[in-house]
Amino acid sequence: MFNSRVLETAIGLVSCYAAVSLLTSSVYEGIASTLRLRAKSLLSGVRALLNEKGKADAPGLTLALYNNALIHPCGNGQADTIKGLGPLPSYVDAARFAEALVEGLGVAADDFAKLGEAIDKIADPQLKQLLRGFYDRSGQSVAAFKQSVSSWFDAGMERVAGHYKRQSQLYCFVIALVIAGMFNIDTFHLMDTLWRTGDAVGTFTIQTQSVEAAQQLLNTARDQTLPMGWREMPGAQGTQVLLIQFLGWFVTATSVLFGAPFWFDLLQRFVQIRGAGGKPAEKSKEAK
Repeated sequence: MFNSRVLETAIGLVSCYAAVSLLTSSVYEGIASTLRLRAKSLLSGVRALLNEKGKADAPGLTLALYNNALIHPCGNGQADTIKGLGPLPSYVDAARFAEALVEGLGVAADDFAKLGEAIDKIADPQLKQLLRGFYDRSGQSVAAFKQSVSSWFDAGMERVAGHYKRQSQLYCFVIALVIAGMFNIDTFHLMDTLWRTGDAVGTFTIQTQSVEAAQQLLNTARDQTLPMGWREMPGAQGTQVLLIQFLGWFVTATSVLFGAPFWFDLLQRFVQIRGAGGKPAEKSKEAK
C-alpha cells in the first residue's frame, strides 16, 4: 500500500495499540463507574486536605461539607457518619467548596468577625493556622477569604488528580495485561507476522505484477499465522516460548500507558501522507 514494509508494520502495530488502549479505557471506565473510584478519591483528598484522613468515621468538618447541598446535592444533609452519606459526588467546584467551608464553620456569608471566631475554635492546629493566615490577609473581606480557600482547594485537587492518574494507569496496565494474555496480543509475534506478510506480498507482487494474486497470498498468510489469538493451549510450545509471549504481552500492556488519544493521533500522522504538504489551517495550528 505504502511501498514500505517499515511503515506498514508500524501502522499495524500502532493500530493494534490504539485498539487495545481504547478497549482498556472502556473496561476501566466501567470499573471506575461501578466502584465509584473518582468519588472515593475525591473524598480521600478532601479529608487529607482538612487533616481528617485516617481519623475515626465521626462527625467533622468533612462531614459538614458533604452534608451541604453545595457539595453533595443528592444527599439528605442529615448524615451523622461518612458511610451514611450515600452515593458521593465525583467532582466539586472550588468556589462551592469555599462557600460550603464557611457555612460548615457556622458562619453567615458576610459575618467577618464571626468567621475569625470560628477559625480559632478549629481543633487541628495546622488547619487553624492555614485558615487564620487566609483570614488575616483577606483585608476583612469574606469574599477574599473564600477566594484564598478556592485557590488552596484547587492546588490540593491537583495533587489528588495526580494520585488518581497514577492509580488509574496501574489499573489500566493490569487490565491491558489481562486482555493481551486472553487474546494473545504478543507484540513480538505481531511485528514478526506483519513484517513477513508484507515482505511476501511485496515479493510476490513484483514477480507476478498481479494485485489480486498478492491479495490472495496475503489472505493465505493471515490464515496460516494469525498475528493474535490462540491456535493452541498456552505453554504447548514450551516454557521458553511462553516466557517470550509474556514479554510480548507486557510490551503490549505498556503501550496502554500512553493512552488511546496518543496512538490515534500517531496513526493519523502515519496515514496522512500528502505530496503537497499540510493544509494551511493545519500549519497555522501547529505554529500556534
